Amino acid sequence: MWVIFVMLVLGTGVGYGLRGRRRWLVGVEWATGAAVFALLFLLGVSVGGNAQVMGALAELGTQALGLSLAAMAGSIAATRIVARLIGRRVGL
Repeated sequence: MWVIFVMLVLGTGVGYGLRGRRRWLVGVEWATGAAVFALLFLLGVSVGGNAQVMGALAELGTQALGLSLAAMAGSIAATRIVARLIGRRVGL
């Protein structure tokens, strides 16, 4: 865990130092996007290669859908409550 925190702090320091160099930061943004897509692909390979996960995929998908819908409903309800407390209208 400490390694993750140290890398985040070091990266923040380097990013702070490179604020004026827009071209360098564009390259960093591209590399970050490419790394995220590569990690997603490798996660898919890992899931596809795991027979236990593939066998339970329908159940896991149903649970994920239920959790997602519950999270959305909770977020909408919380937004409405906060909007009423501060006196603003919400479009939903």
